[in-house]
Amino acid sequence: MPLQPQTGQDISKTVQATFGEAVAAYSQGDLERSETLCAAILRGDPNHAHTLNLLAAVRMNQNRRQDALSVSSRAIQLAPHDEIIWTGRSDILNRCQDPQGALQAADEALRLSSSLAQALINRGIALVALYRFSEAKDSLQKAQEISPELKPVVQGNLVLLHGEEGQYETARKIADSLAIEYPEDHGFAVIRARFSMYTPSISRREEFERTTAAWQARPGLPAPLCSPESMDRTPSRKLRVGYFSSDFKDHPVAHFLKPVLSRHEKNNFETVLYDVTPDSDHVGKEIRSLGDSYHCGLDQTDDELAKTITDDKIDILVDLTGQFKDNRLNVFRFRPAPIQASWIGYSGTSGLPQMDYVVADSYVCPPDADNDFSEKIVRLPNHYLCFDPETVRDEHLSLPSDETGGVVFGSFNNHMKLNTEVIRVWSEILKRVRGARLFLKTGRFENVALRQHVRQQFESLGVTGDQLMLKGHLPRDKHLTAYNDIDIALDPFPYCGTKTTVDALSMGVPVITLVGERWVQRTSYGFLAGMGMEDHCVKTERDYIDKAIELAVDVQRLREMKTLGREKFITSPLCAPSTFTKHLETAYRSMWHAYCTRLYNG
Repeated sequence: MPLQPQTGQDISKTVQATFGEAVAAYSQGDLERSETLCAAILRGDPNHAHTLNLLAAVRMNQNRRQDALSVSSRAIQLAPHDEIIWTGRSDILNRCQDPQGALQAADEALRLSSSLAQALINRGIALVALYRFSEAKDSLQKAQEISPELKPVVQGNLVLLHGEEGQYETARKIADSLAIEYPEDHGFAVIRARFSMYTPSISRREEFERTTAAWQARPGLPAPLCSPESMDRTPSRKLRVGYFSSDFKDHPVAHFLKPVLSRHEKNNFETVLYDVTPDSDHVGKEIRSLGDSYHCGLDQTDDELAKTITDDKIDILVDLTGQFKDNRLNVFRFRPAPIQASWIGYSGTSGLPQMDYVVADSYVCPPDADNDFSEKIVRLPNHYLCFDPETVRDEHLSLPSDETGGVVFGSFNNHMKLNTEVIRVWSEILKRVRGARLFLKTGRFENVALRQHVRQQFESLGVTGDQLMLKGHLPRDKHLTAYNDIDIALDPFPYCGTKTTVDALSMGVPVITLVGERWVQRTSYGFLAGMGMEDHCVKTERDYIDKAIELAVDVQRLREMKTLGREKFITSPLCAPSTFTKHLETAYRSMWHAYCTRLYNG
């Protein structure tokens, strides 16, 4: 949430007036003017701690994270006993994804001034990230009691808290009421849109309306940077394709992108990677090596990064993140490229008027979906993504036990997909299959508080503790091997698996999925249908439970499925990356031809 700088009392009237102007400019979103005013103060007094604190907030909002941290550290050194400086520090650390550091900074601010509402909010945000939900709720509610005018900030964070808890219906109700009460606040519209994907009761049409409303609520529309007159409009020329993402790391987006980058036809397509990943790793390094060019835009403002893309003369700019965390979709509002498309990262419409296309397939976007997307849907012939089978061909498979009972269900999906409805259905399955256990694995289970929270939810529904196995992050090779400990993979709903479904199928593990009308409810269905396994795709919770029980009691059938499942997967259209890349390039070329035709006709 935005920092709330306050004026120091130990400064001259002239500096105080300038500082007040800088705070006002920051509050109004005029970061450039606020930065200029801060610089003017610091030229006269380089050690003015409150100005450094404000400048750190400005840098953070400009996406210049390292600068923000450096300036904030300097402010702390100069004023180690100032609660406002510590409050600013906690805000920056939260936004740099260091919740433990943010919590310590907020606690120091509160030690100095126990009734500082913004510090309590920052503390609550950090506690949510640490999955200490009860403490977070207390901190946020106390902030609202102290400063009722901060209600929208507090309630917005309670929406995020309920989402992390899996209480999406509660989160939806609060978000809806905030959007109605504060229609001018773009942030609430964005929260509503983001949580739509996880909320069971929302229809595809409602998801579309919420997502498009998020952009309609955003103030100001930047002038387009791309000028058609400056483009070489030769239909058959080599195209420059920019891939834009905050997930060039050990993330499903990167793993699905790798086989395509290595197979692009170099004579006709040149790839440029625009990386805004805040926590890159070894996978990010590998991704960087596969593009023809690379640019890190992490510390650039949106308009600066958009201008870089325009100067690079990108023909087709492809977003790979969507509405998810750390996205930079606002860059696309500047129209830095003549053609802009969404692919892989987001299972739904971006809602962004400047996004021309979304790359999908007929499984996830049947013909009746066209009116629920702001983009034109480009449907690839088989699947909208691909998988390289060579990455799993040598993995060892183990077969289910011949013993009666003891079946292991499993899901390695993100914990945020474990909503109350999913836990209720899975609990019923566990109670009805004698000796059944459930193996859940996600990187976030490294956190003890989150593991305990999930255990309590299952146990409250009658599942015993010894039926649950919860594990955190595992390296890629051990992650795949862990599927040998699963007999049946249970797909969450409404937000089903993507990479987790692919991994399960690649290891011969059958997947049961609940199909709905929305893209997020149809991805696993597409993979299974492409393998001829539609019988594992059900349409009601009752059928889901019955299918799980039916498979669990037939050990011989499970053994046969695991023996044949991997081969069926590897020979499916999903595992043909060279063919897929040709289909994707054909789609890009069609987009370019359509653009050139419009210009010639216009």
